[in-house]
Amino acid sequence: MKAIITVIATILLSFSVNAWSATEGIDQVVLLDVQGFRGGTNLWISGDGRAVSSFVRPAQKVGTGLQETRYSFRLTREQNAALAELLKRIDFFSIGTADRYGVPDEPRPAVFIKAGGRTHAVANWANDRHERFDLIYTFLIKAAQSGRKGAEIKKAAFDRNWKPEGFPENKTIIGMTQPQPDRK
Repeated sequence: MKAIITVIATILLSFSVNAWSATEGIDQVVLLDVQGFRGGTNLWISGDGRAVSSFVRPAQKVGTGLQETRYSFRLTREQNAALAELLKRIDFFSIGTADRYGVPDEPRPAVFIKAGGRTHAVANWANDRHERFDLIYTFLIKAAQSGRKGAEIKKAAFDRNWKPEGFPENKTIIGMTQPQPDRK
């Protein structure tokens, strides 16, 4: 009897771990928010809740460039549910932001979501308030911060091009946020 209960519990647990992807259809979430001189935070979340957060800071020694610490972790069920609900509530796939030149050293964080056959990336200048963008940005920063409780997987020089396997290139995501010329 004990073996049957263990098998059933294992099956139910495996369903709950993957329930977010299966029920919500979110495949990937990415936050790119590292500036060249100041550093910042990047975050990658897969559809099953596995995540990697990257915290980048200026070097302590002159001439050594930005330094990065990465953590591997898993979002909690509550975080997964809150993220799925937030994306629905703000209608993420319809968000657009102002097209303008940035102020010198102004950050422009970008958020990318892949859900089923749809993908959308949006970036917003830090000096511009955008209620829906600000909500998802704040949520993702908090989720990344929770990753500090996970396993540290790297502490070294920042690699601007690194991303977890299976995710789009960072420059591709940034390119998706650039204004598109009118097509005639």
